[in-house]
Amino acid sequence: MTRTALLASTCALALAGASLADDQGYYAGVGVGIGMIDDLELTFDGAPNANVELDGESDGVALLSLGYRYSNGWRTELEASHRFNELGALNDANGTSDAHTWSLMVNAVFDTNPEGAWSPYLGAGVGASEIVYSGQGVVDGAPVNVNDSDTVLAGQLIAGLGWRVAPRWVLDAGYRYFVAPEADFSGAEFDSSYEHHDMLVGVRYLFGESGTRRVSAPATPPAPPTQPRVAASSPACDDVDFLVYFE
Repeated sequence: MTRTALLASTCALALAGASLADDQGYYAGVGVGIGMIDDLELTFDGAPNANVELDGESDGVALLSLGYRYSNGWRTELEASHRFNELGALNDANGTSDAHTWSLMVNAVFDTNPEGAWSPYLGAGVGASEIVYSGQGVVDGAPVNVNDSDTVLAGQLIAGLGWRVAPRWVLDAGYRYFVAPEADFSGAEFDSSYEHHDMLVGVRYLFGESGTRRVSAPATPPAPPTQPRVAASSPACDDVDFLVYFE
């Protein structure tokens, strides 16, 4: 039983050691998920200059990232992402509208437990976003047809949890709050900010030395000093005469 317990403990420590990460280096990541967009206020140009509230649906989000991880737990990365949302019919019309958003962000992320197998993280990012809006229908009796794009400044807040499942692989579950200010299109404009809430799952792959632990081998303890062996000597005996009596 003792040998079995020691063997199990050794295996557990070996697996835990493979999960620890006090290293640094480049990494690449990919993530997919669902994004929910907040309601948008849309204003159309010209008569009747109608205001329309767009109620977006939850749709797909995808991102790619390339970054560098430092030994102190910080990461910096370049992230490219795409968000898509159906925005529903325009008021007083049976038309449809949707928005595609392409973004390039620079993020700074901090892993709160960089040496653990499980590491929560927090971060923020800033960059540029191209919002492509398409909407067709009839609003207040006037036909509308908008199909244009606008590039605006964007920012995001980041939170999530990483799980080191192998020396070079990290599973990732994260949340992003993405926001871009008002966007202008040919024939319409967003009066309110474009705000997105994203739930994502993904994976990160660590290149180079990032996937290995650089731990020096423990020094071999010196051998105990050898004690000089003293040859056993026979005790000296004097010659003695004995008298032996037999019955």
